[in-house]
Amino acid sequence: MAFKDIKDQQEIIKEKVVTSKDSPREPRYWAFCANPKRYKVREAVYRLKTSYWFVDRSAVREGDFAVIWQSLDDRGKRGVVAFAEILSNPQEKENFDDPYWVKQDELQQKRNRVLVNFYLSPGLPLWVDKSPVGDFLRTLSVARGRGRTVFHLSSEQWEKLLELAGLRESPPFLFGKGLNLPKRERQR
Repeated sequence: MAFKDIKDQQEIIKEKVVTSKDSPREPRYWAFCANPKRYKVREAVYRLKTSYWFVDRSAVREGDFAVIWQSLDDRGKRGVVAFAEILSNPQEKENFDDPYWVKQDELQQKRNRVLVNFYLSPGLPLWVDKSPVGDFLRTLSVARGRGRTVFHLSSEQWEKLLELAGLRESPPFLFGKGLNLPKRERQR
């Protein structure tokens, strides 16, 4: 694919994520939390283009947007690892294939899920640490939450996260560019 085609695709994605004028209602913003002991979230967002996400009884709808939050891993890292666009309304689903689940039997549970499209940026991940970025991330409900997978973000928090990921200056969304992960074609 030519560089111009990639740049054009990135411009379209940035416009969609920042404005989403096509939705019947104003988009809402969420943080989707994944425990790396249960779901290999960093590998999933770098290798899959789309996946289903548990949303249970939340108000998540098609046309909304989310950050993908990794809870504390074995190296002491937690924070934002990707952005996502919600492509479907919640549907009860079971028996879908996702090789990044640690316990595959959890996939067989009939639960409300939405289809999400993952987006990466060179400005990610954003980790909770002792920096001003880490201080901001600690203010998010997902950073303090326990036992849930979906947390609401205000539009101001969403805008700040886009800014922190460097999404105000250029169109940096990338597909399939992992950090320290082996090169592999995206699935799906």
